[in-house]
Amino acid sequence: MLNFLYAEYDSVFGILDNGNTTQLLSALDTDTSDTYIQDLLIANSPLSDQVIAALIDWADEISAGAFSEIIIPNSPIADELRPALEEKLTLEIPTNIADAIRAAQDSDTHRTLTAITREVEAWETERQDIMARILVAYADTGDIDSLIITLEAENNVDSDRALLGLYISLDSLDAAEAKIAEMSPANAEEEAYIAIQNLLLELKLDSLDVFGMDSIQEALVREVAAMDSGLAAVNACAILHLVFNEACPLPEDGFDARMQNSGSPAKPMAMLKQDSSYLGENVPNPFSNNTVIPYTLPEGVNTAYINIYSITGKRISSHEVNNKNNKIIISSDNLENAVYIYKLESNGQVLGNKKMIIIK
Repeated sequence: MLNFLYAEYDSVFGILDNGNTTQLLSALDTDTSDTYIQDLLIANSPLSDQVIAALIDWADEISAGAFSEIIIPNSPIADELRPALEEKLTLEIPTNIADAIRAAQDSDTHRTLTAITREVEAWETERQDIMARILVAYADTGDIDSLIITLEAENNVDSDRALLGLYISLDSLDAAEAKIAEMSPANAEEEAYIAIQNLLLELKLDSLDVFGMDSIQEALVREVAAMDSGLAAVNACAILHLVFNEACPLPEDGFDARMQNSGSPAKPMAMLKQDSSYLGENVPNPFSNNTVIPYTLPEGVNTAYINIYSITGKRISSHEVNNKNNKIIISSDNLENAVYIYKLESNGQVLGNKKMIIIK
């Protein structure tokens, strides 16, 4: 099913705006009649985020009925556009039409990128929950061999990172070296992540920790920390904070980055599988006693919470964090062997979520 959805996503992505993004944006930036805009946008649907954003901004120049005829077939729209849409619906659109547009945001009748992404996320969540239950069963019984075999069979970036952490936590340093050697980075962020993990492994092989870094290793950490975003940069920042008490908050990934090229619509972040720039992976993972979770709060957010959940969704504990620190230490004292989800949350918004494994 996931392969079908990925193919559907690529198919829809390939026909956004019929390749006419620049022309559509230009039309919305000129004094054009309702009928012309309605016909033009419907003929070139499905529409990209860029065009929908421009349409919402232009909506006070178009009748409510025409706006509805365009926006509903292109719904649900991206979550980033919902606040602007809601403002338009509240202030400028008659109630009955506004309600119909709102209802379309919760429907999957029209196969927009957002509708497909939601379905992909639902299927992936279900698959991850099943996999988490399997990992919990192996962890509970101490069947580390089966745990390793299962993770190896997954053969993806997340499972490779989990295996690397498992090998290091078990002091299986030869296996950790072999895992790093076989990990092939697909982009600069993955290459930087491997470089940081290799550094940590080298330190452990020399019976050192991050406080024992030499000047060359420190320079590598600083280089990775200066990257725009990604898990490697988050973890490098956490090392700098731990060793030198330095803070290097990362810039926000988000809608602005997706829309920076107006001539070519960008894929949603969820489909690109990019890690949140706000929440890092706990180190070590799996762990038996304590683990460190690195995080960065967005600009303007002074406090948030790192909440720990069971795989069934029950909240186990809550830990307040602030923008004065970039890490929190979690103890396993009151936790059983299991796979847990931890989330960075602020004002009801989830800024990032990861998995951690406890094996005592």
